Formats: sequence, structure tokens, C-alpha cells
Amino acid sequence: MSLDPITALLDIGRTALDKFIPDQQAKAAALFKLQELADKKDSEKLQAEVQIILGQVEINKIEAASESLFKSGWRPAIGWTCAVSLFSYYVPYCLVATAIWAYQCVHTETLVSRPDLNIADLMGLVTAMLGLGVMRSIDKMTTK
Repeated sequence: MSLDPITALLDIGRTALDKFIPDQQAKAAALFKLQELADKKDSEKLQAEVQIILGQVEINKIEAASESLFKSGWRPAIGWTCAVSLFSYYVPYCLVATAIWAYQCVHTETLVSRPDLNIADLMGLVTAMLGLGVMRSIDKMTTK
């Protein structure tokens, strides 16, 4: 049985027609009407979805045209927040880890293995930010 209510009702209707209408032509006509009702319901749902999407597109256009940074500047705000967060974590971490490593190398007079600076995490963040930058550039080009 289908999880979609329209398809489930259609299946139940077909089963009922098979049991109660022995005439093949009458059964075919009833199945055709049943399918038309299901298609009409799907068409109404599709139209409703299209109207919702078109409404959201209009809202997006209005927000993108706004001079207010609160409305049109959310992507740049995310970018700056990520950049500040990255800078406030990664730069001190690298400086402290390198200073401790240099201190250990000098005072133990042996070469200690370098600290892991989590470059893989940094590259993941950088590529994500570059993707956001490209997306923002494309938005600016298409809204002109």
C-alpha cells in the first residue's frame, strides 16, 4: 500500500471495482473516472506548489533589491562571521602550537614532530567559503 493518500485511495478503489463490477467495460469506465479524479487532485496540488514557489521567488527578489544589510546582506554576514571565527581560532592556535613546538625543539635539543595544525579542517572551511563567494557573485550578476 502506498504512503501517498491519493495513490492509496486509488488502489482501494481499484480493488473495490475488481470485486464489485464484473463487466469489463463498466470496470474500465469506472477506473478511467477514478484515474481522472486522482489526476485532477494531483494537478491541484501541483498548482498550489507552483504558487508557493512563485511567491517565494518574489520575496527573494524584493529582499535582494533591498538596501538594508539586514535583508540583503545575510550571505555576507555569514561570510564575515565565518572569517572572524576562523581567524580567532586558527591563527592563535597555529601561533601557540608553533611556539610550543619551537620551545620543545630548542630546550630538548632534539627535533620534535611538528604539531598538527588541522589543515584539512581549514581547507574544508575555505572551500565552503569560496563556494559561498561564487554563489553570491552569481546572485549579483543575475539580479542586475
